[in-house]
Amino acid sequence: ALALDAAATEGRELIASAGAAVDLVERFGGDCAAPGVRCVTPDPLTTRGEARLAATLAAAEGWPALTVVTSDWHAQRARRHLRACLDPLGVPVAVIAVPEVPGDRLPRRLVLREALGGLDARLRPECR
Repeated sequence: ALALDAAATEGRELIASAGAAVDLVERFGGDCAAPGVRCVTPDPLTTRGEARLAATLAAAEGWPALTVVTSDWHAQRARRHLRACLDPLGVPVAVIAVPEVPGDRLPRRLVLREALGGLDARLRPECR
């Protein structure tokens, strides 16, 4: 809700990536078609794909900085990928890790996938 309010009152744009973020925008009364809100789906639909899309948008639109809000279990990997893609552009990235909310926990079936994704980000931090 705070991000939606900030987008509306501070002239900033809120960009929600993929399904879960779009669901959160709508859960807090937002609308992907509202002014200041943009919902995107990276290709590929991965953290690395999100980082490349962020770099493309930052370069095309002249972003001075980027703040990313994500779950605490995803923050470190997101930070690695985003910095790999945005540091060469001189766009500073801040990643805000949000603690789990009851009902929004990482499903057990995804724990191994997330662990392997984190390892991949450490071993191959490049923006590709």
